[in-house]
Amino acid sequence: MIEVEEELETTWETEMNLSYNMTAYATVSLSYKVVNCESSSYCGDQWVTEKWQDIEIIDSDIFEYEVYDEDGEKFDTVLTTKESSELKEQATQEFLESELQ
Repeated sequence: MIEVEEELETTWETEMNLSYNMTAYATVSLSYKVVNCESSSYCGDQWVTEKWQDIEIIDSDIFEYEVYDEDGEKFDTVLTTKESSELKEQATQEFLESELQ
C-alpha cells in the first residue's frame, strides 16, 4: 500500500567548488512529496507489516546563487548548464540525507 501526501516545497542552501578556484553558494527550491509506504509478508509463521516514509523529488530549481573567487571576492558570472545541474543534484542529495535519517 502506498499513500502519497500533498506536494510540499522547501529551499535548501548548498555550496560547491567550481573550476578556476571559484565557489558557488546557492539556494535551491525543491518540490517534493512524502510517500507513506507499507509492505506485508510472512516472516516464518508470522504475518509482518513494515511501514516507512520515502521522499519523491518532483522538481528543483536554483532560486539564487553567488560565486566567489579564491580571495573571497564576489565574482559576477553565469553558471553553466553542468554547474547548475550539479548544484541542484547536490542540494537534492543533502536534503534527502537530512530528511531520511
